[in-house]
Amino acid sequence: ALASAFPGAVVADVTVTSVGHGTNSRATLSLGYASGDGPRSVFLKGPGRWANRLALAALGAWATESRLAASGADLPLSHAALYGGAADRARLASVVVIEDVTAGGSVPNDGIRPLSVAEVRDGLAGLARLHARYLGRPLPGPVSFLRPWRLGPAWGAVSVANLAAGLRRYRALSPAG
Repeated sequence: ALASAFPGAVVADVTVTSVGHGTNSRATLSLGYASGDGPRSVFLKGPGRWANRLALAALGAWATESRLAASGADLPLSHAALYGGAADRARLASVVVIEDVTAGGSVPNDGIRPLSVAEVRDGLAGLARLHARYLGRPLPGPVSFLRPWRLGPAWGAVSVANLAAGLRRYRALSPAG
């Protein structure tokens, strides 16, 4: 996964330094090199629990991120460096190797930490650039596999249930309870 970004780098040692589970499984890996040089750590996203894999498959999104990471596409927004991705259809599994943004002092969005007005503004500006580049145009080769996703009637109840669960969790975390 690192070969194209770091020619000559040969990884000799891998240590798992953190692990988390959610829609996918994710880990931070510390790396040591036999030769060449590359990042001291990377972030790895892999397959989550079977129920999550099946839901992503039903949405047609089980391999989207890994395909995007492997595509080499130039995206017009700030993002972690994408080193590589791969997918295994038989297992509905995918893996993505990306830059460990915490190594440079950045804080990844975790869905619980509130964003500042500046962070929201920057995120929306990036999304606007992304949509301005591709809206109403055929997608170029590296990202031609992407399709718009729309919430169909069959997923409405799931969406409402997830929103209700999220609001319950938010209330439980807020100081007012």
